[in-house]
Amino acid sequence: MVKEAHAAGVGAQAQKPDSSQSPPCVYVWEHTGAHAVQTTLEVVPGRHVNVTVSIDGPNGIRALLVTHLDAGHVFFIDLLSNVSDRILYYSGLAAYMVNLAIQTIRPMYARPQEVLLFGRVAHDDGALETGIDFWKRFGASFIVFKDDAVAQLCGSLSDLHTVDDGLMMGEFPQLVPLDAFSRAQTPSCSPVNAVVFAGKK
Repeated sequence: MVKEAHAAGVGAQAQKPDSSQSPPCVYVWEHTGAHAVQTTLEVVPGRHVNVTVSIDGPNGIRALLVTHLDAGHVFFIDLLSNVSDRILYYSGLAAYMVNLAIQTIRPMYARPQEVLLFGRVAHDDGALETGIDFWKRFGASFIVFKDDAVAQLCGSLSDLHTVDDGLMMGEFPQLVPLDAFSRAQTPSCSPVNAVVFAGKK
């Protein structure tokens, strides 16, 4: 459904995580107010950081941001949701999720300037600029392939930064610090703001 941050085809370039390796560390943050929100960070250093958000209500919202990591690359694989692109982006939900991914991934690498970014922005209806403008807020650069109506995320991890220019769902900041998250039944895992990349530095 979501096209702005869709990375179709990029996943084929990245090796799939090996489930025989260490299990993921899971971290949870919950907010109760006008909306009941649960956010889950699933982290395996050197493999992936996935962000899942569930928002309860008459029209419950579910969203998932999928990434893949290796020693020299960060792949933004997909951003999926059961709501329209307009709700996902204009509610601040997409920015909230990307902020969490950036906060979690950047400290894992000793030299983020040497870590290359990959991802694909596409739009079936031709509104490619919507997705590009969204990711540019975080410092991303693009190579645009106009014939295919897609743009390739490029640059380095050091280019990315968080944004904090509004409220998510009109209720709380789009930028929530990692120390707000608690470990979910994974006592052997480090606090999420202390997780480092387990691979080559």
